[in-house]
Amino acid sequence: MFGNKTIAPKQRVKILGVTLDAGLSMNEHVSKVVSKAIGKCMALRKIRGVRPAQMRQMYTAAVVPTTDYAASVWYAPARIGVKRHVVALERVQRLGARLILRAFKSVAMLVLQGEAKLQSVSERLHERVSNHMAKLCSLAPDHPLQRCISWFPLQGSAFPSPLRAVFEKYETQLEPEKGLRISERPSWVMPPWQTLKKSVLYLKPDDAVQLCRSLRLRGAYLYYAAAETEGDQVGAAATIKYRMTTGTVKQQAIAETKTCSLISAELTAILYALEHARDTLRKTAHVS
Repeated sequence: MFGNKTIAPKQRVKILGVTLDAGLSMNEHVSKVVSKAIGKCMALRKIRGVRPAQMRQMYTAAVVPTTDYAASVWYAPARIGVKRHVVALERVQRLGARLILRAFKSVAMLVLQGEAKLQSVSERLHERVSNHMAKLCSLAPDHPLQRCISWFPLQGSAFPSPLRAVFEKYETQLEPEKGLRISERPSWVMPPWQTLKKSVLYLKPDDAVQLCRSLRLRGAYLYYAAAETEGDQVGAAATIKYRMTTGTVKQQAIAETKTCSLISAELTAILYALEHARDTLRKTAHVS
């Protein structure tokens, strides 16, 4: 019952684009995905006069996301029943490789993939689910998925979930010691689609020194890191202040503006300050 409505059992249900059948074999989902992907390949087939590189780009942008969507739900290396799903997706891969190369039907699959510069289906899915597992392990400790990962050892081993199978395959890399996993991803201070230009204060070198001198922290080593662009060059610098003495730790041009952003230069300047504090200051010093 959901409110006043009765929910009757069904043989299949679609949740967030994934079709789950009663036996969780995922055959229904894979068959629908293959049909949709073949339809997209047929649409790409009508495009004429496109070079193989551009056709490969269209295939990887339009078809591959369709076949690999929510792969972590149903795919795991060497899991029972996965081989037939991979074989079904290889039909789409063969069709896509033929579209890229305009090759004949009789060309072998390995030759098609090699000439079209495409990953095999199993390698592509393997890379996708392993990256997803690493992202899950880097979530915050109070995240529900982190608790699910911690429950893996308590579950039975007869019918492991795909995520558990991936975790067990890379357990030594994801959790080298008991309770010690890969580092947590830092949360965004501000939404990633907003620019950081409004939150960064750009100062000239002389202004930076004056600002450093104006700050008063008794008995503390104060570092100031900054970055600046001049012409087509990006520079990074770090200064230190202790009591009434102010000096430059390091300053240099690190890259060109077309290959290095100002945020990256700011991080480089912070690195200069941290390395100087590590190499020169005593361990009991107070650093700000």
